[in-house]
Amino acid sequence: MRTLSLLLALAATGCAGGAPPGFSSGDAWVFPLVGPLEHGVLITPVTIGGNGPYLFVLDPDASASSLDDSLAVELDLVTGLGPRLIDETDTSRQIKIAEVPALTIGTLTVKGRVVSLHPSGAYATDGRDVRGVLGRDVIADSLVFGFDRDAGVAFLATREAFTPPAQALRISYRHQTMRRGDVGTSARGGPTGAVPRRVAKAQVNGAAAELHLDLGAVPSQLNSSKWKSMRLVPVPYRAAAIDELATTRLVDKAGIANHVEAGGASAMGLVMIPYVDRRWDDEDVDGALGLNFFAPYKVWADWHDQAIYLLPRDGEVDGVAERIARWNAPVLTDCKKPACASARLISPSPSAPAPTPPLPPPVELAVAAPPNLLVERDAAVADLAYELLLEAVGADGRSLGLPRLVATFGPGTREIRQKLSPAFAGARFLVLDVSPYLRVCPKADAGCVFELTPAR
Repeated sequence: MRTLSLLLALAATGCAGGAPPGFSSGDAWVFPLVGPLEHGVLITPVTIGGNGPYLFVLDPDASASSLDDSLAVELDLVTGLGPRLIDETDTSRQIKIAEVPALTIGTLTVKGRVVSLHPSGAYATDGRDVRGVLGRDVIADSLVFGFDRDAGVAFLATREAFTPPAQALRISYRHQTMRRGDVGTSARGGPTGAVPRRVAKAQVNGAAAELHLDLGAVPSQLNSSKWKSMRLVPVPYRAAAIDELATTRLVDKAGIANHVEAGGASAMGLVMIPYVDRRWDDEDVDGALGLNFFAPYKVWADWHDQAIYLLPRDGEVDGVAERIARWNAPVLTDCKKPACASARLISPSPSAPAPTPPLPPPVELAVAAPPNLLVERDAAVADLAYELLLEAVGADGRSLGLPRLVATFGPGTREIRQKLSPAFAGARFLVLDVSPYLRVCPKADAGCVFELTPAR
């Protein structure tokens, strides 16, 4: 697969093998990401025993995979009580577990897993119905895990099949375990307790920090006790943070770090929320670098080597054809334009001329009419259900920095019309991505256009 050759620097004479028990044959597996350009969590479709697909979040910090309890009922899985585990509030929680005969993720099938259960809807994000989490039993310590948002894929590979890219930046980290020790075991690969924090040396506004490398959450985090010394000024910010046991906390403030650096990689204007994980002492972990820090890079995580490798991304506009190809849908890849669709602004329908007033009207300030968006697709794909990601650009083809738009098409819908805010006046639109996994649209017959929240 061409995408796999893009992501992996494969050893010329690497040997096969090294896969964890229950993994299908091979030394490298690739799977598509849903909404990779939306700067959110990593999401992939998963089938369970031939049922689905269902959307799962990827979280290397989760000790085991999990799924919502209503899905366990739908699939009639064998369930029971599991161990007690400690969440980030330092609270011991009794968890439930379920036996899953087989999980299929892209080219990988994993058999014989015991997963934990979480409340229905706990991980729903950005209008998507996320039904589960892929954790450490799939993103195993013995493998290399990586993702490329431009290509729209993630992968797992054995260490024998992986060679770090020659020009990659390297972030080395150490393991920091809970002082109280991990809680909970399972002889069948189920929940195994808290995953050690992967702590790297970093700089936040020039001050040294010990930060966990968190590939399962979007915002970076910093202990509030460090904000003053690291020159973070709190600003109002509303969000919800969820840990690997589905414990949710509400966030009402954030700080903007002007410059954050780790291993030669850097970010400017990085959003950081308070770090409150009480399972680790403050002197051991100062916070975490989330996916917003890693957004400009392709990422390879070699857990055995305790290193994360980074390369700058290639660019979202140039990768459209490859992203569409990840769905293995010839009807889409054969299109002459991305997803056989286009979007443009149109003039509003002309209205009847107003009667001539007998007296000159009072002088009023001109108010621009909201622009009207028309999204169309060809008859060849009219029976498909999919959503398009649109980028507003200027006449020079450069992004206008406006929120991205998502247009959702149900089967049979050929066009969608939608009023936009005046900020979009004069914009042109590029199709950046397509996905068969739609958000809920209240106007299913007519289609919907959603304005995405800007990158966090």
